[in-house]
Amino acid sequence: MQKDLADNHSNLADLRANLRTRIGEPDVMQTILGRAIDRGEIAAARLTPRIVSLPTDLARHEILMTFERLLDEAIKEIVDGVFLPLVHPTDERPSS
Repeated sequence: MQKDLADNHSNLADLRANLRTRIGEPDVMQTILGRAIDRGEIAAARLTPRIVSLPTDLARHEILMTFERLLDEAIKEIVDGVFLPLVHPTDERPSS
């Protein structure tokens, strides 16, 4: 991988920036989170910068590890199995 990055005069930061634009901009995530807060689906107090970036970080990792598009099943697992339990307004796990 390092040779591939060097051949393209790139680095992991450039690759991350490229993937970020393909996965979704931070403003899009803020809009999504704001709507979920308004609906009472997540607790704003539980949102830290690391937790906010977690879904896209996991998606990026999956793409980098497989070099394939993110499957719907992986998205569902990231959102429902990892992210929502961290930000749910109660200590209960949300129903699927």
